[in-house]
Amino acid sequence: MNNISYSLFIGLLLSTVALSAQNSFITPEQEVLLAKEAVLAPADTVKYYAVGDVIEDFRLLNVDGRYISLSDYPDAKGFIVVFTCNNCPCAADYLKRMIWMSKKYGPMGYPLIAVNSNKADRKFGESLEEMAVRADTMGFNFPYLIDETQSVARLYGANKTPEAFVLMRDTTLQWAYRLVYSGAIDDKPADQRKVKRFYVGEAIAMSEQGVPLEFTRVEPMGCTIEGVGLAGKNCPMQALEDRVKAALGD
Repeated sequence: MNNISYSLFIGLLLSTVALSAQNSFITPEQEVLLAKEAVLAPADTVKYYAVGDVIEDFRLLNVDGRYISLSDYPDAKGFIVVFTCNNCPCAADYLKRMIWMSKKYGPMGYPLIAVNSNKADRKFGESLEEMAVRADTMGFNFPYLIDETQSVARLYGANKTPEAFVLMRDTTLQWAYRLVYSGAIDDKPADQRKVKRFYVGEAIAMSEQGVPLEFTRVEPMGCTIEGVGLAGKNCPMQALEDRVKAALGD
C-alpha cells in the first residue's frame, strides 16, 4: 500500500468508524455471521500442540535486536505466550492488560512473551521497526518477537490476536514445558473493568495447585493471523478494515 493509498485508507477508516457509531454498522447478528465466516484449514494440513503436549523451544528476533528463546529463562516455572500484533483493535484492547500480567506473573516465575506472526508484507504497520515503536510507546515490559515465517504460530495453532498460551514446567524432565491452556485471556475483550473470568490467571493458579482446569481452551476473539487460517471469533473491527481495503482494491 503506497503512502497515498495508506492515507486514504486511514481517512476512510476513521470516517466509517464515525458513521458506524451512528448507524450501528456492526449488529450482534453480524458479529455472529463474522464468527461463522472464519476460514478453516483442512485438518490434515495443520499439526499443532494439544493440551498436555511438550512444546519445543523457539528462537525469534526481539524488537531490541536480540534473539529470544524460552531457554533464556532457565528458572521459569512456566510461560505466558501471547500472539498479538500492531493493528488489531481487539489486540490493542489488551496491551495494558499484558503489561499488568507481565508485572504480576514475571516475578512469580511466569514470563510473558509476545509474538507477532502477521507478515509485514501482508499487513501494513507490522514490520519489526513498527513493532519497536509500539513497544516503546506503550512501555512494554516483555519481549515482543517477530515470527516472520509464521512457524511458531502454526506449531501453537494460534490464529487470532490476541491469543494466549499458558505453559507449565514438567519437573520430571530435564527441560520441558507442557501446554495447559490456550485461547482467550479473559472474558471481556473490550472492557477490562467488566472482566469476570481471567482464564490465564486461573490456569496458572489451578496448575500450581495440581487441580484440573475447568477450561483448557476458550475460543479467543480477535483479528485473523493472515496465512494461518484456523477457526476463531473475528474481531468486529476487522470486518470494517477489510471492507475499506477492498474498496481501495488493496
